[in-house]
Amino acid sequence: KDEGMKRESLDPLVWALSWAGRYDQALGLVREIEVNPEQVARLQSVVVNHLALAECYDQALEVARDIEVDQTYRAEALIYVATILAEAGEEDRAEELYSEALQSAQAIRQASGRILGLVEPLADAGRFSDALTFRSEGWSGSLYHNDPDQFLKDLSEWEQPFERLQPGLSITVLGESIGVAGWWSPYWQRVYKVVQTSNSTK
Repeated sequence: KDEGMKRESLDPLVWALSWAGRYDQALGLVREIEVNPEQVARLQSVVVNHLALAECYDQALEVARDIEVDQTYRAEALIYVATILAEAGEEDRAEELYSEALQSAQAIRQASGRILGLVEPLADAGRFSDALTFRSEGWSGSLYHNDPDQFLKDLSEWEQPFERLQPGLSITVLGESIGVAGWWSPYWQRVYKVVQTSNSTK
């Protein structure tokens, strides 16, 4: 019972220690308490995120690459570090890490449920093409086949990443995508005409 309570309290404790900059203590707790491999990987990724935010990039990468059991969390951690590096102006190093993360993801490409975990971090990083690819593969490669509704839903949920690239970009992308969706769906064709009319009156 005591061990079970320890495992339940481990998540907020690791987060709090990482937030306080006590990374070694946080990782020590993860190693000390017997938890399942997925929880270990998830908690390691929490430490990685805090290390990256603190600009401890080398240490963050060391912990990220130490995530062996769950390649989804490893890839997600690498994507996060890459995103922080890109924001810091280290685009070349970030690009290398994105490639490394996608390579890690190769191991889970056939595990549809797991690969979906990479969609949001990729979109947040502005890697929309990769995000859409993984979203489609996560649903056995058939998600967007003749299904513009799901495609547009995903794009609408990525408003903030689009806006970070360029203010107003989310509206432009969604508007043009609605136009493409109109090729398949009379409904979206009508919506696109309304959007075009609205734009022309501004």
